[in-house]
Amino acid sequence: FDVFAYSLSSFRQLLGEDKVRGFATHNMILYHRMANSTIHPEMSGDELNRVAYTRTAIDIVSEVYRTRPDIIYIIDGILFPVSVYREICTLRYETKREFLIAVRFTEEPYATEYTKVLSRYIDLLFVNDKNVVGDFDPEGNHCVYYVPHSYSEDVHYPIRSIEKDVDVFFCGTMYGERVELFNEVDWNGINVKLLGSFDGNRIEGNIADIVIDGTFDNGQVANWYRRSKIAINKHRITGISPGEIIGEGRTYSVNPRMIE
Repeated sequence: FDVFAYSLSSFRQLLGEDKVRGFATHNMILYHRMANSTIHPEMSGDELNRVAYTRTAIDIVSEVYRTRPDIIYIIDGILFPVSVYREICTLRYETKREFLIAVRFTEEPYATEYTKVLSRYIDLLFVNDKNVVGDFDPEGNHCVYYVPHSYSEDVHYPIRSIEKDVDVFFCGTMYGERVELFNEVDWNGINVKLLGSFDGNRIEGNIADIVIDGTFDNGQVANWYRRSKIAINKHRITGISPGEIIGEGRTYSVNPRMIE
């Protein structure tokens, strides 16, 4: 959501307040997810996510039809079904409105295969891993650019004198491999803070009462990092095989979200 907020602010500064309209996709996803979890408590986390993204996709297409923009800029639209991009392209053709479809993808290299499917309906792509740029545009004919993750000087800054009152800190989605690692540790006598989304999974083991589930403010997380003696950077393996990538003779980015 911070990426959305900063991008919206930047576009408004560049183009003018009256030229840019924001559609809070993140808020709509949360709304549809919470509403359906109340109505259908039997639904799994994956089912709730699927319904939430599908409903939000319909909202987006309706907004495009209503506002008729010159440029659509989607941030991390990877979980939307292909149909939403197809519908936007159909709407562009039927209304004879030549607007540009631009998308910033933030889940590379984990989701490259699906992103390539979506890219058929996109005019301008921004990806967060420079090693996959050629996968989308091997002939160099399309607009695909590497855009690394950045930081805000107003949020991400060191405080040398801050008290280091947290022994160990981690923030991230609780994939199975991470849960398995953390459950191997005896945390008795250690002041540990584990923050992250359960992603619809049930957390079991000795960290079940330690992990704090949720979405956290960027500034709050930055402060946790500053207060920590040790910050764990446990790379995920869910969704990608580094061995296969290396076997193809390509460089695998062990963590494209880190500032390089």
